Amino acid sequence: MGRYLAIGIATNLSISKVEMKKGKIRKSEFLKQLEISLHFPVSIYDVTETDDDIILTLKNEIFTSELIPFLEKFYPILYMDKDESGEAVRVINKLRTSPPSDWMKIAEEKDLHYFQKNDYGGNDWLFFDKDFQPRVKVCSDCIMLSAEGKIMMEVFGRQFCFFKYCMKEAFREFAIAGALRVYITG
Repeated sequence: MGRYLAIGIATNLSISKVEMKKGKIRKSEFLKQLEISLHFPVSIYDVTETDDDIILTLKNEIFTSELIPFLEKFYPILYMDKDESGEAVRVINKLRTSPPSDWMKIAEEKDLHYFQKNDYGGNDWLFFDKDFQPRVKVCSDCIMLSAEGKIMMEVFGRQFCFFKYCMKEAFREFAIAGALRVYITG
């Protein structure tokens, strides 16, 4: 068992209201910092609240209209013709022949190596420039598009945010690129 460097699409992000209250962080501050520090554009997510959490869910219209065209451009660049198994083609064909309402189920089945729900994606931390420099944990649910490794790191964050920013810029014609996340998984 090891740890792997992964790229995924963050379909859900959430933050505990208890943590926000401890750090005296308002919802508007959280959403602004999410965009500035972690490069997640709030505009591509639906924002809802429960008693305990603020939840951002990738907008269905973005997911269903952009996923396949995005993957058609993303996979060839990432795998640069080294997809001997044809896995990327298999993913795209499976999505094309399935209704968008089934795409999350396909990811949850974990039958496709390059398109699967990842339960080990970890969390990101947001830091706030306030008294006592509070921080809050941003939890995420991801569909993993790539994992390579093994990797061992003790400190990370800034580089992953930078990589995410670079990917978002490289694929700027797709709003869904704002949902990309670089992380370590197990």
